[in-house]
Amino acid sequence: MKVNIVDSTFREGLQRPGGEPFENSDAMISYTDLAGSAAVADRFEVYMPERLKADVWAYIAERYPHLMQVYVGPSHTFDLAERPELADVPQAILSTTLIKGEPQALSGARKIFELTGMPIRAGMECSGNQDPAEAVGRFLEASEVDGVAEVVIGDSSGRMTTRWIDTFFDELPQSVQSLGFHLHENGSGSASENAKRVSENARASALDELTFDATLLGVGDRMGILALSAAAALDSNPERAESARALEANAQRLITTAYQGHGFLDQAASHFNDSGRLREEYH
Repeated sequence: MKVNIVDSTFREGLQRPGGEPFENSDAMISYTDLAGSAAVADRFEVYMPERLKADVWAYIAERYPHLMQVYVGPSHTFDLAERPELADVPQAILSTTLIKGEPQALSGARKIFELTGMPIRAGMECSGNQDPAEAVGRFLEASEVDGVAEVVIGDSSGRMTTRWIDTFFDELPQSVQSLGFHLHENGSGSASENAKRVSENARASALDELTFDATLLGVGDRMGILALSAAAALDSNPERAESARALEANAQRLITTAYQGHGFLDQAASHFNDSGRLREEYH
């Protein structure tokens, strides 16, 4: 089974209230080159234009266009007129999210493909809040949308359990050959544990490909995401895991003191209301 890793440090790692983990653009560009040479990730996901500085975008677009995955927001909100930068990266994959409570989620993903002609990576938000059988149904439905090249099971609320994962794979048809997971720590280390269970189930199901989203040191919204080193450890190639650990060690100098280590207490502001409760459309 091929294990793919999407380095989402420049999307998920920047998606939080308050300061960013990188001191400045130079630090972000240095991280890009470190990550590129380490070859741990198969793709780099970037958040543009809301949180990524223009000079960083230009550098990645010039040096690593074949590795770019561009997050364009929830599918039902996409507006091509607001995305002129996409013309710079025709080779990129476009990453969008499917909000369960939004009736235009699937048609929005189809529209993105029709407008751009670029392959779509569709993330199913907060799947851990749903019944696993329902999540499988949504996965299969999203997989049939024109232009969708990959569907990712998201757990931004951090509620997914190993039992949920086992049941999900029990319900998954044998015809499915590839899928992805976007797992959050939720302050308990659950992303690493859940990723291991996902990998075990995927191998038992004889999947051809499994994709994990991950970030440098696990930094990200909603109390942290799966770390690059944890994702790489699930590959059968020990050199990849060693490279990931070296990358995290070398990148320590590029990030602010507050981010040096694990145990982050960030919350995804886009998912929660002013009272700190998960917004209704994510249930």
